[in-house]
Amino acid sequence: MSTPERRQHNRRSRPDDAIVHDPQRRRSVLAAVCIALTAIIAAVTCLNVAPPRLALDAGASQSQVLWMINIHAISLASLLLPLGAAGEPRQTEGKMS
Repeated sequence: MSTPERRQHNRRSRPDDAIVHDPQRRRSVLAAVCIALTAIIAAVTCLNVAPPRLALDAGASQSQVLWMINIHAISLASLLLPLGAAGEPRQTEGKMS
């Protein structure tokens, strides 16, 4: 392969449906992602403020409370991508016609 052919071959081809050209839609996608991230940050922050009370109520050690906080953050963050992927077909359903 010559150099121009190799460059063309190495480029990732994206379908036009994957690119959002409408600025209004881009802003709405950005807003949705920001709101989801803000909800996760708020939930984790609330949980990080509560360890003394959580340790007393649950009778947990400091390392057990830390595990609770980490598991909570990971479980919330792990739901973002699957739920976003589940919502995507519904959004693009009307565009396919």
